[in-house]
Parts: sequence; C-alpha cells; structure tokens
Amino acid sequence: MEYVLKKNMDGITAIIINKKSNKILFLKRRFLPFIVNPGVFSFVSGKRKYGERYINTAYREIYEETKLPKNELELIYDGKIFVYYKKYFWTNKIYVFATNKNYIKLNIENSDYKWVYYKKIPDEYLKMFIDKKMIRSIIKKAAF
Repeated sequence: MEYVLKKNMDGITAIIINKKSNKILFLKRRFLPFIVNPGVFSFVSGKRKYGERYINTAYREIYEETKLPKNELELIYDGKIFVYYKKYFWTNKIYVFATNKNYIKLNIENSDYKWVYYKKIPDEYLKMFIDKKMIRSIIKKAAF
C-alpha cells in the first residue's frame, strides 16, 4: 500500500510500562468522529498544541487519557516513529515511560484498557505503526 505524507499532523505517542508487572498499557479508542483508529487498542497519543514542547504534550495527553500525573512517570526512552491511519502517515515523537501505578482513570476518548505482557502484544494492537518490529524493539530496549 502507498501512503501519503500528512504534513499537518504533529503529535506524540506514549508507551507506559508498569515497573512491577512489566506490562504495557493499551487503551481502547472509542468510536467518536475525532478519534483516529476507533475501536482499536493502542498507546496514549495526541496532537501537539501550537508552541507546546513535545515532552509536555506527552505529559498532558497521558494525564488527560489516564489521570497519571507527571510525578508518577519516569521517562526511559525518547525517539521518533512513523504512524499511519487509512492512507496517510506522519512522524510522531515517541516516549516510553515507566510507572508503579496499575490503576488508571479513562477519559471520553477511550472505553477500556489492558495491561499486556511485552511478548504477548498482538500485532493488531500496533495497528497505527508502519514498522511494528521497530515498536517492539523500542519497548524491549527501554524496559527489559
């Protein structure tokens, strides 16, 4: 499939790992008009506000979607990744954070969540990423 670069997308993807259980957090995206990949389990993600630093976007989006505050998160990886939706792709900053918390509180954007062991992540949970091997490698390097 050929993808078209979407230049006006500017955001983050945040992977959250529970330090105690070594599980990764996935959120199930609601079927709402403004949601990319509705009905799919994926990581925290979101658009950057004009002038906002990427890391601050990550902390804001994590808090909005999970209620995990910045002081409960330890940054363990910072990089870039290609994401896509339908025929479009763009570059997101990607962060991996560790936390000791295993309970989160969802906002309106998500309907469910799961903590999943690294080796048991289904490819369908990585649907938003062109290079699924790269995502798995980032998680493995950052957390294990």
